[in-house]
Amino acid sequence: MGHSRRRTEDRQNLENVPFTDAAWQKAARVSRRQTVITAVCIAAVFIIGIVLYLFIGRAMNKGNERKMTSSNAPWFSITGDGVISSNPDYSGKLPSELVIPMEFDSVGVTAIASDAFAGSSITAVSMPDTITKIGSGAFSDCNSLEKARIGQTPHIGFRAFSGCTSLSEVLISDESNGVRKISSEAFKNCSSLSVSPIGNGTSVIGDEAFSGCESLTGQLDLTGASVVGDKAFYVCTGITGVSMGENLKSVGDSCFYGCTALENVSYAAPSTVIGSYVYSGCTAMRIPSLPSDISEIPEGAFFGCSALEDTGLTDSITSIGAGAYSGCLSLKNAAIPNSVSVIGTGAFSDCTMLQSFSLPSSLTSVSGRMFSGCTSLRSADLSGNVNKIGEGAFSGCSALETAQLSYGITVIEDEAFKDCGSIQRIVIPISVTYIGERAFYACTGITSLEIPQSVTYIGDEAFAQMTSLYTVGLYSSAD
Repeated sequence: MGHSRRRTEDRQNLENVPFTDAAWQKAARVSRRQTVITAVCIAAVFIIGIVLYLFIGRAMNKGNERKMTSSNAPWFSITGDGVISSNPDYSGKLPSELVIPMEFDSVGVTAIASDAFAGSSITAVSMPDTITKIGSGAFSDCNSLEKARIGQTPHIGFRAFSGCTSLSEVLISDESNGVRKISSEAFKNCSSLSVSPIGNGTSVIGDEAFSGCESLTGQLDLTGASVVGDKAFYVCTGITGVSMGENLKSVGDSCFYGCTALENVSYAAPSTVIGSYVYSGCTAMRIPSLPSDISEIPEGAFFGCSALEDTGLTDSITSIGAGAYSGCLSLKNAAIPNSVSVIGTGAFSDCTMLQSFSLPSSLTSVSGRMFSGCTSLRSADLSGNVNKIGEGAFSGCSALETAQLSYGITVIEDEAFKDCGSIQRIVIPISVTYIGERAFYACTGITSLEIPQSVTYIGDEAFAQMTSLYTVGLYSSAD
């Protein structure tokens, strides 16, 4: 009783003692600290709970993704050998994010059937590592498809993703090696594609595989490729460079046609064969990209490469194809090595900045329209072993002042020097037997002309519109 009475008195006395401001502040800080600690603990427990829920849920889902059945994924059907496709009897809508299982109805999934999900409205697809081939047209024209995870698939079939205009990423488990074979038109017109399944293990890239993939940018690593097909990267306007490997055998026709940002392609295999129009329209290329031991510049190889400043011709070159350098507006000189014996039609036509050229002694004819439209060309030295000047060879060379024709030339074909208004004098060698129609039409600067007796044929209007001509020496019996 005595102790109890004292505790009560002490408490009453304590309650009668007033708190100071400092005491109140200290009590408030303690209270706030306890509140904060309590809130942090509650938040931590909440976050841990969410993480565990997501982790366990994801693990369960992953397990479910690995094995599916007709009851929980009725939109699938499968063949006995593991080729999966959409179920033709399923009337519902495919899941927006399509997951291909490793196993369906107790059958291991190994491939995706041709046209399996073509034209569907899926936005994403994920495949297991067990897939060995994506069939022809499997996801073609899936316009809403944005992302595809294709596991370790070694082979993408013909037109597998063609026309998937929203597809931006194609991810593979082994990004460095990539897909071994990418068939023709696999990603044709996938205009949003910026991440491709190409790696240093990609050995075959088919015709038009990435044609129209204008969102592919930067440097391409094709060091594992042995074959790159026709139009493989046609009009891929974002590519700036390409690295080729030692196993490369050929690069197809128009492979990089219209790649307006492409500056350089490096070759490790010296004897790689490149196709016609391979770099046509590559307007950013200043220095030619050629294998070191190449023997032929194919037709149209650099057609329209308006920034090209050099031909890149070496002593290994024996022939230059038709239109090979046509429209190279920045090319000022064409020094053609003696190893070249054949130059195709229009090889240097419309090179408007070309000022000079030298022909090899091995060349016996100037092909048709070879220098047509070269409006800055001032002189033409044909004093070698040339015996024929082809049709329109120098037509439209409006700045041409001199043309030295050698003895041995027998044929000057139609329109050979048509509209060469700056030529003031031309000497036709006594070896010439044939002068074609409009051969010197509108050569308005020529004041005198001698036609040797060797000439047996003069075509219609061969010398028409030569408005300054006042002296003609005609020794020929030609009509």
